[in-house]
Amino acid sequence: MICEYNKKKVIENFRIFKEGFKKNYPYFSLQQSIMLQTGSIIAKTANDNSDIDIIIISPHIHDIDSTYTSAFKKDIFFNFSGYSFDVEIWDQKFITDLIVKINSIDINDIHTRTKNSLSFNELAPDETLNILNRILIGVTEDQNPNPLFHSINKENYFELGKRWYTNKFDNAYDDFTGDIQLGLYKSAIFQLNQQLGNVLIAFLLGQHVYIDREKWALKVLSSCHNNLLIKKTSEQLFMIQNKLNIISDEKYCSDLISFLNKILNY
Repeated sequence: MICEYNKKKVIENFRIFKEGFKKNYPYFSLQQSIMLQTGSIIAKTANDNSDIDIIIISPHIHDIDSTYTSAFKKDIFFNFSGYSFDVEIWDQKFITDLIVKINSIDINDIHTRTKNSLSFNELAPDETLNILNRILIGVTEDQNPNPLFHSINKENYFELGKRWYTNKFDNAYDDFTGDIQLGLYKSAIFQLNQQLGNVLIAFLLGQHVYIDREKWALKVLSSCHNNLLIKKTSEQLFMIQNKLNIISDEKYCSDLISFLNKILNY
């Protein structure tokens, strides 16, 4: 499920980006590159202060200077005509190899940890899921289908992502349940609120919704009105949260844990 973005705005963003990029980096060729607009503007989670996110997948990555750099990625930032651009330039071979690895994973293999499946070169699992998500929702300048979209095994992406964020919740489970046993309900509530984003992302990925940041989880959950299960889940969560100052802390912890465990099993 990909949100419907503002196509006219995307075209205008590309036009301004190319002008600014050429002015700031005239020596870097965009030929043979895949250029995608992605991030919060495309996912419709942006606000008035959001940057315009651009990904360039290029065979010429070493032709550009960057303060933030690695062997396979360079980050650059610039302002032009009142717009702020956050640009990631990725090595084309690196992205190709990453996609090959993700596509080749047997999700029924019970002997390989999710962490190992999603780790690639220097990328940690969160970083792997982030770049895959940004590619999958990415939009090209001419509005044609993203040339990489169909090359990525979406079932593997969604399943591995769901498992990874579920694991984060599972790893924290003993901490907040231990505090509940000790009667430290405020501490347990604090930890549960921290884990809420992980559980919501796991749930949304299970519903084939593209998302990669905990900070957007509640906004995305509230905006998916066409999916009845997501809409119902959103309503149930807000009902629980509205009881925080009405019911006891112990009851609130119990209700929230039951809710989180339930949606992880959808």
